Amino acid sequence: MNSLAIAPQDRNALFQLADLSVTEGDVDRAAALAATLEKLSAHPDSLSLLWANISAAKGDLDAAVKHLDAIKQPTSAAVELRERIAASRTTNVAELEKQLAADAADTTALGRLCILYRRDDPAKAIDYCSRASQAEPGNINHAIGYGAALVQAKRFEDAVTVLRKVLDVSADNSTARANLATALFQLKRLPEAKAEFRRLSDDQPRAAGSYLFLGIIHDQMNEHLDAMANYQQFLRLADPIEAKLDIDKVNLRLPALQKLIKSRKGRNN
Repeated sequence: MNSLAIAPQDRNALFQLADLSVTEGDVDRAAALAATLEKLSAHPDSLSLLWANISAAKGDLDAAVKHLDAIKQPTSAAVELRERIAASRTTNVAELEKQLAADAADTTALGRLCILYRRDDPAKAIDYCSRASQAEPGNINHAIGYGAALVQAKRFEDAVTVLRKVLDVSADNSTARANLATALFQLKRLPEAKAEFRRLSDDQPRAAGSYLFLGIIHDQMNEHLDAMANYQQFLRLADPIEAKLDIDKVNLRLPALQKLIKSRKGRNN
């Protein structure tokens, strides 16, 4: 972090921080750093390996392999990652659960099932993430996964409790913070959600999502000037294809918001 404060375009420092973020399970921050490195025209092979590690950490092995395939001169680290992916692909969910039947504390199997079930069956993911965290309490990745699964299952109060504990240990973990901010937003705890999304936008100023949520929160709190500023920043940064629906919604809201500001009804704390 200190090296980045001195030289924010130092590619080596950015790569080191991104690798550390992957190791700590903070894939959101790692992805943001990788996006910055792309803009700085970082070495393509190194960047492909970084994206491969990020994708693997997310459980998206197909994307990880595609990034590895793009590497022209594979290093030993790239070869090792490909071997790990190949090994993990020989083990399906049923086989992982059989492993757990033989060893209920198999943290590798628990961690994999925590990831694999997160979207399709959040309830199962919660169980596996919780068991992984209990079996290996020193591994923060399990706790982060547990919190994410709780958000996916809409158990927002429980998610807040777990994710605050994660951030007590790893205050800079933006993946945990993003899930905490989302949970607080869904609970309508807007001042708390605003603080978390503001921290995220400070840490990742090129990430559009935080500004969208900040715009919505300020809007709902009748802080219209701040709402306008954050909506506009979201529009500047958002991908026009991937975020088209949200962009359209914001553009529909802006004229009414502008009228509120002109009529001097916009106010800020």
